[in-house]
Amino acid sequence: MQTAMPNGRCYLHGGRTPKADDWHRPVWPKGHPRAVEKMNAKLRDIERARKKREARLADLSPEERQAHREWQMAHKPGKAVDRKRARGMRKANAAARATLGVDQSYPPSPELVRVTRAIEALEKLRAARSAAIEEFALGAFD
Repeated sequence: MQTAMPNGRCYLHGGRTPKADDWHRPVWPKGHPRAVEKMNAKLRDIERARKKREARLADLSPEERQAHREWQMAHKPGKAVDRKRARGMRKANAAARATLGVDQSYPPSPELVRVTRAIEALEKLRAARSAAIEEFALGAFD
């Protein structure tokens, strides 16, 4: 494996190699006749990765989702100094919560509450219609 050239480009294909604090940001092509094609390909790749990530997150159980949320909090992209500062704040907040005895559970998301209420309403409607169908069926045979 070779390191990038002094100008930050790859020895093999000439592409820029993101590093340090910008490792997670896409490097947009410029100054190349096929720059638009490359940019569209990058945008397609980014969109495909976003859809794949959303599908993977949708399949997680609540426990797995909580573990993923905690992992995300500890691995946010950005500058190392900012991540270190945030990590120190989380540790200080956890120590303060432990000292004060504050409940550390996350409240349900507004969307989860909305979906749960919709499910309950549909269950009531289903039960009422089932009862009406059963009552009609019993009345028809009397």
